[in-house]
Amino acid sequence: MRCSASSSSTPTPRPSSTRSAPPRASLRRSPPATRPASTRPVGPTSAKVESSSDNFILIVGGLIALLYVTSLVIVRIGQRFIDRQALAQAEAARREQLWHREKMAALSTMAANVAHEVGNPLAVIQGVAAELPEAERGAARQIRAQGERIARMMRQIADFAAARSEAPEWVDVNALVKAICDFLAFDRRFRGLPIEFQPGEGLPACELVPDHLNEVLMNLLQACADEEPRRFAQLRVETRSLGGGVQLRIGGAGGALGEWWAQPRLAAVRRRIAEMGANARVSADAIEIDLLSPTAP
Repeated sequence: MRCSASSSSTPTPRPSSTRSAPPRASLRRSPPATRPASTRPVGPTSAKVESSSDNFILIVGGLIALLYVTSLVIVRIGQRFIDRQALAQAEAARREQLWHREKMAALSTMAANVAHEVGNPLAVIQGVAAELPEAERGAARQIRAQGERIARMMRQIADFAAARSEAPEWVDVNALVKAICDFLAFDRRFRGLPIEFQPGEGLPACELVPDHLNEVLMNLLQACADEEPRRFAQLRVETRSLGGGVQLRIGGAGGALGEWWAQPRLAAVRRRIAEMGANARVSADAIEIDLLSPTAP
């Protein structure tokens, strides 16, 4: 029996004893996977530092805010204190001015009453003295001389205390200053402290409130008399021409006035001088007040 040639001649394949090599790409090592920096875990030390920094910033900011608020409160409290003090000073000045006006009005009324009550009997006494016999003329002359002295004193008091308005008027500074010095001579504080008045010649008339100058000069002279221990042996008041106005000098023989010019007692005097539109200067031995008022036409 014959077999076909195709079936008998085809060889049977044998399995290979060797394995196929893997691809080259699979032999390379893949790089290690990297994490993003933002997702890198933070250590406990870094977290504490960041927390401490945040707390420090908050504390500093809070302190700055607290200091700012505190400074605002201090400024407001200080401003209120200053405002209250200014109001108190203004009220004290107003009361002092009112008291001075009332005092001058009362003094004017008293001087008028005294002049009336004393003047009439004095005129009778002088008339009787004039009719005395010739043998008694010496006594009569003494009576009349003393009567004239009393009458002159009454006129000085009446001139000084004459009621004036608060409106400015043209004033003879020499006459006003002389009336003040004559009036203060009756004050026993000035018995051991004479006031020498040296009037200037050819002074122009000044437009001012007479009562204001009266207040300034009286307060200055009385402050000199009240000083203890007394350093002044004599007070000197001078007037002189100064351009378009008059300069008033208050000096002391034996002492300097500039040392006590800034004392609180004279605060009202300094304010009054400023309100008058005058200028005050302190020299070595005198206070100079420039009454820069236009002269009368």
